[in-house]
Amino acid sequence: MNSNKYHESDWLEHLQRESWHLELLVSGFSIFLLVQAYEGLSGIFSYLNLHVALSEQINGLVRSFVGIVMMGSVVLICNLILHVFIRGFWVGTVGLRSVQDKINIESLGYSEFFTKELNKRVSTLDKLLEKLDTLASVIFAFTFLVVFMFLSLFLYFFVASLLNYGGSNLFDNLDDGIIRKVLFIINGIFFFGWLVIGLIYMIDTLSLGWMKKYQKVSKLYFWIYKIMGVVTLAFLYRSIYYSLISRFSKFRIRLALLFYILIFALFPFIKYDQYIYYPDNGNNVKLDDVPYDDTRAEGISIWNASIPSKFMKESYMPLFVRYRPYHNETIKESCSDWTPTKADGFNSGIKLTSNGFTMNEAYISEDNPEGALDCLEQYYTVQLDSSKINTDFYLYRHPNNEERGVMTIIDIDSLTRGKHLLNIKRKAFNKQKVLVDTSYIEIPFWVE
Repeated sequence: MNSNKYHESDWLEHLQRESWHLELLVSGFSIFLLVQAYEGLSGIFSYLNLHVALSEQINGLVRSFVGIVMMGSVVLICNLILHVFIRGFWVGTVGLRSVQDKINIESLGYSEFFTKELNKRVSTLDKLLEKLDTLASVIFAFTFLVVFMFLSLFLYFFVASLLNYGGSNLFDNLDDGIIRKVLFIINGIFFFGWLVIGLIYMIDTLSLGWMKKYQKVSKLYFWIYKIMGVVTLAFLYRSIYYSLISRFSKFRIRLALLFYILIFALFPFIKYDQYIYYPDNGNNVKLDDVPYDDTRAEGISIWNASIPSKFMKESYMPLFVRYRPYHNETIKESCSDWTPTKADGFNSGIKLTSNGFTMNEAYISEDNPEGALDCLEQYYTVQLDSSKINTDFYLYRHPNNEERGVMTIIDIDSLTRGKHLLNIKRKAFNKQKVLVDTSYIEIPFWVE
């Protein structure tokens, strides 16, 4: 028995000594994967804007989750690059120590004063190796601790959003006003209580255990500690957390946590920009390549509408107008006499009928597909040089990125040479909740 314990301990110590191999391997591979993943994650926001229309609460949750994952990716990339640098420094020092294990300052012939000061201030290679090894290992562990803490923060706000969503939506359908008010009050108490215990838990975490130091307070706080540990999955990383704060200076750890919170939480809201005469807004005075098929960068989606080119040589000009799910509510309001068969969200080809159970592709057949086209034709208005034109729309999938929308062909044979302006409008609610025409996109073009 004792022999087995000895061998297990010896194996673990050997693994710890040789862990730098695994650290470098994991760091290098992770950096490569994270850089690739970040590019994909950055495109999710565009996908959500173009293809998905969610409720305000759900949309906020999805975007917050993607944002936290992106933030975690940046933290991982930066820290792992730093880890590889430090570990590489360590490997170089190990190589140097193999040929010279001591620093002989006396042999340099410096003055007695300077030799004495250097002996006090310059660490030996062994001490330097120990510090670098500790620092590299701590950075590696601290990186994943910060990422898990970001995940915990998202889970906390996820629960808060569910409580807020329940109070603002689920109880509105109740007919009994008294019961609805009571449920609203109960839900509000839970929501406010959740915010309070989250604040208490955050204070304890960032203060490195202030609530746990006092006997009576710690007994009350223990229940908050247990609940938050389960909900935020904090139990997954508490071993790393307590290992770090029990070994290293709490001041340094607080400083590091504050640095990460400030840098990675505030960084998306700060930019360095000296183009003071190039406004961020003012799209009506900017010439963008996205609406033109021949200049749009590869992989970029059409946001609102597109034509073949800025410079038109032909007598006919195709115009594609993109239909976005974000506009479903206003389209429904402007076209109340036709209802689509598709559900707004998940659709299934799995059906259980009197004839049996079928499982097919989720293909929804409309009895009157022309009705959908009529709705879109009522929804969009096209003006050419301030004059409304009659549009003969067709449902169309653009070959650019399979964007869905409507296509029409405009006769421009009679237009004079020079600049002309397409103004595409759509229906939208004004402040009085009345549907009016509003500008969707303006596309300038030139006839040769």
